[in-house]
Amino acid sequence: MGRRLAATRGTSRPRHVQLTLDRELLPRAFARLYAPSARRKLWAFSYPCPVCGGTHLGRARELDGVRGTRKAGCGRKIFLDVSSVDLRVEEPLGA
Repeated sequence: MGRRLAATRGTSRPRHVQLTLDRELLPRAFARLYAPSARRKLWAFSYPCPVCGGTHLGRARELDGVRGTRKAGCGRKIFLDVSSVDLRVEEPLGA
């Protein structure tokens, strides 16, 4: 019980290799951006997923942080591009 197997060869452990994918190979999604308004300080965006067909939501601190490679809500990697920006600023209710 509790036997350990020793490696007889001097092989090293396999290393985790991160593969970078070109944006041409990734599925492309186009997001609609919503500017920060009222109490919301982050940019909000929504996009239809080209892989699962659902609509995913996200937030970003800066406008430049939206575009690029990201992990979609369904867990798959996609390339996100901006299709339109909604710059309406709304005041909070009761102000």
